[in-house]
Amino acid sequence: MANKVENKSLSFNHVGLLDQIISPTNKLVYEKLTELGCCKLCALRFCGETAMNPYKILYDTKTSQAGEGINESKKVAGNPCVACLGMLQPPTCDRIIEEIANAMTKEEYDNPTFNVAFTLPVSFYLRAHSLLVFVANNFPDYFKTNHPVGVVTVGVKEAWKYVFAHKLAKRINKTFHNDASLKTQVDI
Repeated sequence: MANKVENKSLSFNHVGLLDQIISPTNKLVYEKLTELGCCKLCALRFCGETAMNPYKILYDTKTSQAGEGINESKKVAGNPCVACLGMLQPPTCDRIIEEIANAMTKEEYDNPTFNVAFTLPVSFYLRAHSLLVFVANNFPDYFKTNHPVGVVTVGVKEAWKYVFAHKLAKRINKTFHNDASLKTQVDI
């Protein structure tokens, strides 16, 4: 039997933050995804959030790291997110920023703007599909409303850019822009 999405009171580390970011009907789905092992940013992706600011706000929350969910007792410490394999979590995200920054600094590019393009293993897409099937099976009405095309609208690559591109830009003293002629290819 499919779970019904309803307004459920959740214990979240930052009072009111989740209410500002996620609608009441998305909270149960968000909680289930974090219980499965999704990081906060991936749970937000699978809730169908497409705006950039909620990702930044949720990641920048000082009361918990991006790799932590609502119910900490359900998640084994040190395990990466089941969706992004830690790409959106410290220390992996910090390591990616550092590697890109070092490579760009070494090459001494003079372009004031840059873009980052990621190549991800097929397993990322298989994981995303598997989690979408979970949401579709357990929350069918929610899935039809929030994923009408049947795909996650914000992928791992986009979520990474939403949250970390400005940190990379600051580190290399350049401006991130989607249409920049300087494109940095990163193979994960």
